[in-house]
Amino acid sequence: MKQFILLLFILTATRATAQPLNPKPAAMAEFSKAMLKEYRRDKPEFKEKLSILLQEPGKPFDLRQILEEAGKDSAIFAAVLDATFRMNGGRETQRIHMASIGLSLTRTEELTEYAMYLFARKTNGDKPNPRYPAGFTYGAKRFRNAADNWYYIVILENGKIELKLYAGPQNKLVKDKEKAQEIIRGTLAGNKVITEEPRYKNKYYFVDGVLGERNLLGAFLEFFDSTPEGEFTAGQPHSVFEGINSDDLIIATGGFEKTPPQPTDTAGIHYFTGPAPTFSGPNDSLPSFPGEDAALSRYLSKNLRYPTEAGKKGIGGTVYVSFIVTAEGKITNVKTVGARKGYGLDEEAIRIIKKMPDWKPGISDGKPVPVLFNLPVRFEPR
Repeated sequence: MKQFILLLFILTATRATAQPLNPKPAAMAEFSKAMLKEYRRDKPEFKEKLSILLQEPGKPFDLRQILEEAGKDSAIFAAVLDATFRMNGGRETQRIHMASIGLSLTRTEELTEYAMYLFARKTNGDKPNPRYPAGFTYGAKRFRNAADNWYYIVILENGKIELKLYAGPQNKLVKDKEKAQEIIRGTLAGNKVITEEPRYKNKYYFVDGVLGERNLLGAFLEFFDSTPEGEFTAGQPHSVFEGINSDDLIIATGGFEKTPPQPTDTAGIHYFTGPAPTFSGPNDSLPSFPGEDAALSRYLSKNLRYPTEAGKKGIGGTVYVSFIVTAEGKITNVKTVGARKGYGLDEEAIRIIKKMPDWKPGISDGKPVPVLFNLPVRFEPR
């Protein structure tokens, strides 16, 4: 019966409204009290595992005292909570543990999400990790807009993602700042959030650790990695979505222009306007690099030169390059889209795209047609 009640509690907890990543003194006190109660149950395995995670070599250690101080000292509280998360090994097992020591449903959700935030910060560092589109791969982080009137708590776990929208301190319209206004669930595939609900399709993307939300006009609202207190983790934010429209971003995150608009010629340059042809016929095909994708990857790997200035400063990131594959397979109109990276990265990305051999042109309705592409060129810091 006890196991059934606990399971019911956990299932209900998944539907509860989570609290923002900012535990209050009352939460710290409740957690400390519950952990001390667990300590008094004399569970050797519990004490041993927690001690291993908390004890610093060469320093005196008293687990009971640490658990008591966790109710008053925010740094000790964070250390103990992080240790329990690592001991439990994941979100669901952390929820079960928090519930089993007597914490309320709301407190369980609040502390579990905060533990995931601590895990992400400790694993990936205080600033966004440039190796990953979202800036991290597991845990929870807070992303706020520049006006500080909206923010998302983003939770990543084993490829699954949750985005929880909250009203920020500068929001004068929403009174309840601790209630999630929206909860979006799905998976993270590269830069793109694949949502469970169709109404959120093609709405959320990550570029260089910045969350972009596409609005009804096709423009992107940007949300930047921040601390639970609202401070930007990477200093004053700068736009990474500027100059990128929704079609560009769909291409840049692993897709391609399946329905390019009809071309017209102006001074020898192709511009795309009007209705779009399709590539659905039996003899139709999209443009392709000689040797297909595998050959393109080898070409980029072999020919990409890491700019000296960027290498010295450990600068990296993704440069999105827009270009047209003409009806003859030539590469034209090469340019970067979005904010410049600087340090020679933009110039190198353009150089390597311009140097590409001719492509096999796209075929629509049996005829070669120009097609617009966006290609991400990734620079890994050395």
